[in-house]
Amino acid sequence: MDTNRLSIDPFSILRDLEVHNRQHAVSLPQKTAVRQVWTNLGFLLGNQKLAALLTQVCEVLPCPLITRVPGAKPWVLGVANVRGYILPLMDLHAYIYGTPSRQTHQSRILVVTKQKLLTGLLVEEVFGLKYFLDEEWVGQHLTPNDPLHHYIQRGFAQNNEIWLEFNFHLLMEQEGFFQATI
Repeated sequence: MDTNRLSIDPFSILRDLEVHNRQHAVSLPQKTAVRQVWTNLGFLLGNQKLAALLTQVCEVLPCPLITRVPGAKPWVLGVANVRGYILPLMDLHAYIYGTPSRQTHQSRILVVTKQKLLTGLLVEEVFGLKYFLDEEWVGQHLTPNDPLHHYIQRGFAQNNEIWLEFNFHLLMEQEGFFQATI
């Protein structure tokens, strides 16, 4: 019989295991600061790159078949049947600047909502999701004379480009926005 095995008690074995494990343990990751990330949908209006909070955009659609509305203002494109729902369609560039958007195969309809009211807005192009950090915030960079100024919350600088955050809720609160007839 091995007398060395009898002299080792279970407590000593556990203590030796603990010492060994502490010496060879991988340390936990260091605590890192949490950074605020703003998720937006990037799009083009004229020559300006804009981004809208993702919570304000329900859907992005290719341009559907549009039924014109007689007596509508020039920025009202008409209505479209989207999965059985009649969606009013507006040309965002025409509403803000008074001149129609350049429609190409890249043009899209942004379906936006405010208080269960859906509206489709024509934009020149959609770039997909854009993620901005607080430290990329640069203000809004527009003069008060620019008609777009009223709808911009802030701007972000990323990769040597300025992205202005467009607020669709401010647009839909404009009294004239839903006065679509001449």
